[in-house]
Formats: sequence, C-alpha cells, structure tokens
Amino acid sequence: VRSRAIGSFLRGSRGVPRTRWTADQILRRLLPERSTEDWRDPTGGVVVAELPFGVEWIGRSFVELERQSGARVVAVNRAGDAFLPTADSVVQEDDIVHAACAVADLARVRSIAAAAPAGGVR
Repeated sequence: VRSRAIGSFLRGSRGVPRTRWTADQILRRLLPERSTEDWRDPTGGVVVAELPFGVEWIGRSFVELERQSGARVVAVNRAGDAFLPTADSVVQEDDIVHAACAVADLARVRSIAAAAPAGGVR
C-alpha cells in the first residue's frame, strides 16, 4: 500500500500535482521573462504560451488584448479557477493568461502584453 501511495504521488494523482509541473509553475512566477511554452503544434508553427501582462491592462478586455497583440486568448486562470474568456471578460490582477499565436510572433506578442495598451491608460 505504501509503495502504491508513493508511486501515485510521483506520477501525480487527482489531488496532488506532479512534482515537475509544480516546479515549473514556481519558476514561471519567479522568472516570468523565462516562461516556457504551454504547447507547440507538431509543425512548430503555432504555440500556446503564458502571457505576462503589464498592470496597465488591468480592467481592459481580453478582446482588446487580442486585437492589439494579434494573439488569441485561449484560457485564463483566476484565483485557482480556469475559464474561457468571453467578449465581456476583462483582465484582473493576478490573472494567468494563456494565448495562442504563431511561433514567429511570440516575442512580439509578449512585448505588447507586457507594455501599456495602445491608446493610453484609462
């Protein structure tokens, strides 16, 4: 029983995250500029990655973030819950935003998300 419990922990069970995943999440928060990709398609053309955003985006819509960056926001983690943003959803402090874009555009998309939105701060 004990070895099964340890094996379950190391593989990751329903209530216990995998050790590697947990370490990756901690590093992403400590070093956001070195965030890795969440997913890359097999051809290497499209990527889903976390977008650290500037505080100036708080209160702005995800639609506006998409329009200015050219990326598609595919999921948001907020206070431990994940959701698919709607046209009415807005960026809130401590959101973790995951967006899809062309691999070639990732650095530009991250740069736009990290900077103040075009049109100034509200």
